[in-house]
Amino acid sequence: MNWDKVYDTIINKFHIVLATACQGAIIVYHFKTGHDIGNGVQNTVYAFYAFLTGHAATYQKWPDKDGQ
Repeated sequence: MNWDKVYDTIINKFHIVLATACQGAIIVYHFKTGHDIGNGVQNTVYAFYAFLTGHAATYQKWPDKDGQ
C-alpha cells in the first residue's frame, strides 16, 4: 500500500475541514451579532487561506524526497 497517497488524501481533507470551519465561524459570527468582521480578521482569513493553498500546492508540486 502506498502510504504517501493516503497521507496526501488526509492532508487534503484536513485542509478542507480547516477552511470550512474558519468560514463557518465567520458566518455564525456575522449572523449571530449582525456585525461584519473587522479588517484585521479579514486579512488574517486571507492569509490563512493563502497558507492552506500554498501548503497544498507546495507539497503536491515538490513532494519530499524521503517519500520517493
